[in-house]
Amino acid sequence: FIQSFVKWNKRLYEELHEAYESGRCSNGEEDDPSKDWFGNQLGFYEIYILPLARRLRKCGAFAPDAGEAFVQNAKNICRRWEYEGAAITDRMIADVRREYDERMHGRAAAQDAPQGNEVEGKKLSISSNSCGSNQSDPLTSVDIT
Repeated sequence: FIQSFVKWNKRLYEELHEAYESGRCSNGEEDDPSKDWFGNQLGFYEIYILPLARRLRKCGAFAPDAGEAFVQNAKNICRRWEYEGAAITDRMIADVRREYDERMHGRAAAQDAPQGNEVEGKKLSISSNSCGSNQSDPLTSVDIT
């Protein structure tokens, strides 16, 4: 499930980056999507996705065990994002910038350093238990392309 989240996460970032770079954003630097992308995605899970999954479980509109599966899958993705999201975000931002520069200028972009999302080997979260559990599933690498 994390691969699907990363795929759509990157596509949303590409869209917002394109709008920012083309000047379609009214607040200038404030609209730079690279600023705290990792934390904002974690917050989105905490305030929207996890409550939605819980409501789906509660309403019982799906198969008997499906509601619980929604909740567990959302928690698993959120926990993985806590541990892997900063590094994924840094790679994604660098890739999108490079791809944009190549598309706009026909050349390879300079390899910019990540903008502070990456934290080597540390768990980050916006609250002490944002994803509903202190435990984590085993981590594997995720392809952001």
